[in-house]
Amino acid sequence: MKTIAIIDCAIDELAIACYNRLLQLEFPVSYHSAPDFGTSTFEDLNNFFGAFIFGSNSNIRDKEPWHNDLAKWALSALKNDF
Repeated sequence: MKTIAIIDCAIDELAIACYNRLLQLEFPVSYHSAPDFGTSTFEDLNNFFGAFIFGSNSNIRDKEPWHNDLAKWALSALKNDF
């Protein structure tokens, strides 16, 4: 089943409340933690209708490995009219 990917970039306090609210509204959503798993849980764009990418206190200048992975994924999604 296709879902809307909820991509949480939180490094301290997860955005579970936002995800839970979307579940309550009966949106077909799936939760993905970019800092913990990079893009490994949401690589295949065919599994999703779209995505919400939540913010973070992490700064792109920190150059965490998942920053580049997520940026490449987002650019690919945009190029494919995701």
